[in-house]
Amino acid sequence: MIFSKQIKKRIIDVAYSANKGHIGSALSISDLITGIFNWMKSIEELDEQKCSLTLSKGHAALALYCCLNELNVISDKDLFEYEQNGTLLGTHPDPALPWVNFFGGSLGQGLAFAAGLAMGDKLSQKSRTHYVILSDSELNAGVVWEIAAIVGTRKVNNLIVLIDMNKQQALDLTKNIIKYEDIATSFRVLGWLVTELDGHNEDEILNALATKSDKPHVIIANTKFGAGISFMEGNISWHYLPLTKDLYELALREIDS
Repeated sequence: MIFSKQIKKRIIDVAYSANKGHIGSALSISDLITGIFNWMKSIEELDEQKCSLTLSKGHAALALYCCLNELNVISDKDLFEYEQNGTLLGTHPDPALPWVNFFGGSLGQGLAFAAGLAMGDKLSQKSRTHYVILSDSELNAGVVWEIAAIVGTRKVNNLIVLIDMNKQQALDLTKNIIKYEDIATSFRVLGWLVTELDGHNEDEILNALATKSDKPHVIIANTKFGAGISFMEGNISWHYLPLTKDLYELALREIDS
């Protein structure tokens, strides 16, 4: 089992070592991505032929890398070469890596990519579940809603989307960019099963992932940007800021507490 506290600490370690790393965004999805991997392990489907993962929110890739390190897929040496010349572990995930099938650099495109995989599997009668981590700011992209309508109409029920609802973007609150009043209702009327939950509660995440449906499933996960670290939570500056030594040590203490 992957423990989210360990993933958060490793995110901080690697980001401090690299002096960069979209830290707040990686912490925001840390419980979601550990939940997905723990769920796949629990049903003995930690196999890319049985499940796929699309990190549409590609700039949060450090959380993915840390999970792959915990699973012994990425070595400590490779992990701590994050963002160095020649590494595959860049700001956005590279499909040359295991569990990466989409670059995730162009926000709003990951859902379309994963939906294509899911629909292709349906046509070829291949049994595989497709998980997508989508940021709430990606709902600004029209293609997300076009694909949501298509897969809802066609009942593509091998597709599970987790929306990282941290309510902010790189430079402002999401509501100040494009405002959506009721995302859950929007997906329901397009033919989706909708679950709303605490995006930092693994029991709730695992229970939602276990839900069976004849519809595509969207999990609206209420999360905190910079989760677990008081000076980062809800602070847009930590979309880009690096850690000083003092803040690095403080962040580790707060995660441990």
